[in-house]
Amino acid sequence: MAPTPCITAIALVTLSLPVAAAAALGRKMTAWKEPKKRDLTISADCRKVTLLADSRTRAPGTYGLLLPGVHIVVGAVVSENPESSEVTREILEWTGPPAAGKMRGSWTGQVIVSPERLKLDFEEISLGAVEGELPAWIFHPEHPSRDVWAIHVHGLRSSRYSMLRSVDSATNLGMTSLIPSYFGDAENHAQGQVCHYGSLEADDVEKALAYAVDHGAKALYLFGWSMGATISLLLTETSKYKHLIAGLILVSPGPNTEAVIAENARTAGLPQTVAKIVPKILSTPLLSRLASLTKPVDFENLNWTHARGRLNTPALVLHSRGDTEVPYSLSAEFAKSNPEKVTLKEFPAVPHQCEWNSSPKRFEGEVATWIKGQDSFCHNVATPTEGKPGSTYTP
Repeated sequence: MAPTPCITAIALVTLSLPVAAAAALGRKMTAWKEPKKRDLTISADCRKVTLLADSRTRAPGTYGLLLPGVHIVVGAVVSENPESSEVTREILEWTGPPAAGKMRGSWTGQVIVSPERLKLDFEEISLGAVEGELPAWIFHPEHPSRDVWAIHVHGLRSSRYSMLRSVDSATNLGMTSLIPSYFGDAENHAQGQVCHYGSLEADDVEKALAYAVDHGAKALYLFGWSMGATISLLLTETSKYKHLIAGLILVSPGPNTEAVIAENARTAGLPQTVAKIVPKILSTPLLSRLASLTKPVDFENLNWTHARGRLNTPALVLHSRGDTEVPYSLSAEFAKSNPEKVTLKEFPAVPHQCEWNSSPKRFEGEVATWIKGQDSFCHNVATPTEGKPGSTYTP
């Protein structure tokens, strides 16, 4: 149940937080933000990059750097300088005009620069009412199962490109993959659309499920990353096609949205008392409107960690204790509350949504093993065609 305006108003007064300031704080948590940029230095031969060392840039695996007109894939740590607090990593791939020296870019888990890099037959469609609205990609395996589709749902302040990482996991099992965009994401925020933490975004992703069913899908697997996991969980309860959702693959999920927001507010440097009140701002009718939300957020409906047995769809959870944005403990609580439905697999200490980056082969292996163990998959795929083990993407 959402807190009453009276309770929230008392809390705001106690914190000496004016209504305008509360609304601004709410917008800060929901509005689109460009990726944070950091200083970096490219070596003269463009084969190495040096950055400030932190938990992200030290993490094992393969990552991306986004610069204006340039995408760089970086690999293993080559060296670390404790005196300068810098780390140097190898450059595996460069897309765009090469350049050496000091520059600024964004560190990202987005390793695959474009859908073409997957070397699969794909097409771009529109899921909206008019051409070009809610663009989506469809990837067709060489030997597809016409009955089983995968829907890949990205997270907050992200885009379809980040979902290219999980396409091979579905392709290897013969699934057709659909990657939708939705309200407020990288492609749909030009009119000031803000995040509703899945409650509004699920309506757009529902269109992806409808498209798949209209084109022959009899079983759907939802790959939900971060807030995309929340959207996927909601669809198992609200979708017209919920009876066809055979399973969930949830990557860095936040099955308790209120706890995630409070944690993010805390790590953003807000005092604990203010951090705790952010969810109240977003769930109160008046303040949520001032924060540009079209409706208050129902946080009770976005919590799957305490209601034992609420989940009615099998779920594979892939998460890391290195996630500083969405605590691993929430996935553990989710699994404990739904022991018959949830399989939790822990990955090495890596940043949020970077489980695949740490080991694509393990990621795809966990997905394949779990899905092939589902009765629904065996029933819907008479003669499954498996791809080669491991990712088909190679930097």
